[in-house]
Amino acid sequence: MSITNELIKYFLQLMVLGLLGGAITWFYSRLQKYHELRLRILKEFATLHGQFIALRYEFNSFYIEWHSKRSARFHPLTQDEIRIERWHYFQRACRLIGEFHGLKPVIIEVFPETADDVHFLFSKYQDWRRCIQAGKPILQEIDGRNTQAYNELRERYSRVVRRMRKKV
Repeated sequence: MSITNELIKYFLQLMVLGLLGGAITWFYSRLQKYHELRLRILKEFATLHGQFIALRYEFNSFYIEWHSKRSARFHPLTQDEIRIERWHYFQRACRLIGEFHGLKPVIIEVFPETADDVHFLFSKYQDWRRCIQAGKPILQEIDGRNTQAYNELRERYSRVVRRMRKKV
């Protein structure tokens, strides 16, 4: 009888330890996956923003008036070629806005404290598309200086990244 009781006792202990260990493993796995999700969102957001910045630099090269060979005055394309290129930049901006529009709710769901800044960034990216459509430099003066709106965009972007990093 005592051997049977001991076996039952050890069996129950093993079951409790197994359940407890499984619960701890499950909980840790969930934390790890959530951490990976937040990190992936941060990377996608940073990559997408970098693509917008690259678009801005490339597009603004048609308009910036420096006094050097890199000036818009010496641009190697004709006005018709620039008009066609502008269409390609417009299409690229639309694609990037679509990607950001898809990522925006995920960012806000996982990082709710960034909502205002993310909405601000989205509206500025929409402005970039409108600048391309109108044939104007994107948040930059023709002498190469950044506009105040671009400086605010940089600050808001940095604030979103800082807030995301705190949660990652």
